[in-house]
Amino acid sequence: MKYIKNLKFFLIFIISLMCINWYGDFSSPEKAFESLVEAAKTDNIDNFLDCCDLEAMSGLIQTEENIHKISDSLKKDKQQEKIIKGIMNFLSKNKFSIIKKVKLDIDMQILYISKNNSEEISKVLFRKKQDKWKLSGVKNAGS
Repeated sequence: MKYIKNLKFFLIFIISLMCINWYGDFSSPEKAFESLVEAAKTDNIDNFLDCCDLEAMSGLIQTEENIHKISDSLKKDKQQEKIIKGIMNFLSKNKFSIIKKVKLDIDMQILYISKNNSEEISKVLFRKKQDKWKLSGVKNAGS
């Protein structure tokens, strides 16, 4: 009986952790991109924004004190939220392949990414901030 009680507690604890905490992997631009796509597929805007360079998205200098304020202001701005949700929708409905990686600097790299193995290639810029790679910008490879 004690075993079942302990097992119940353990399962509740694990499920709580899975629901409360989301651990994206930001150890490389490739892993950060995978985390970004996973956040989009789960339709969780908070996890998605955790994958992004909020400073680049908002134009505000990001600090530990104001990171939640920036995230909240992006979500409250209906135009920004619509753009973010559109990107999340696009990412969740397509498959992507990383074609190549280009190192621009010690803390800046570009991933060339193909959508559904098509000819259409995008350059996705990642910046390393506080030892975490974050999405900083996207362009079509032709531009």
